[in-house]
Amino acid sequence: MKKIFILSLPVLFLLYSCSPVSHILVGEKRVPIDPSEVQVYADYPVKFEKIAIIDASSEFSLKDPSFDTWTWQGKTDKIMQRLKIKAAELGANGLVIGNTENHDKQHISTWEDDDGKIHLSSNNSHYKVVNAYAIFVTG
Repeated sequence: MKKIFILSLPVLFLLYSCSPVSHILVGEKRVPIDPSEVQVYADYPVKFEKIAIIDASSEFSLKDPSFDTWTWQGKTDKIMQRLKIKAAELGANGLVIGNTENHDKQHISTWEDDDGKIHLSSNNSHYKVVNAYAIFVTG
């Protein structure tokens, strides 16, 4: 039992550490703020500084689980939450949405049973990806 637990630790670490959010710094990182202070903009405000480009996905993550992503709106809401959290960590007080994409992923599995019969199963998953600019509004 102890061996199974020890061997499971690296797998659990990898699953937990995977996050569907990433960023590229393009400006100066600032002091982190609360995610509730991050505003979403359709267009760039008059005075701002770019901090980062952030990509976020609605795919499931053990680090940030969500079970309310059955609809496209639920997926979008989860992404916006993830974008605001990452922007706040970087000290950005604004987000300008760059692009949104809807994706379908098909999973196919084959296996052979004890009688030598080969089985095939397939399922689809849907997820959304949004990229945004994290900005600091100065005026």
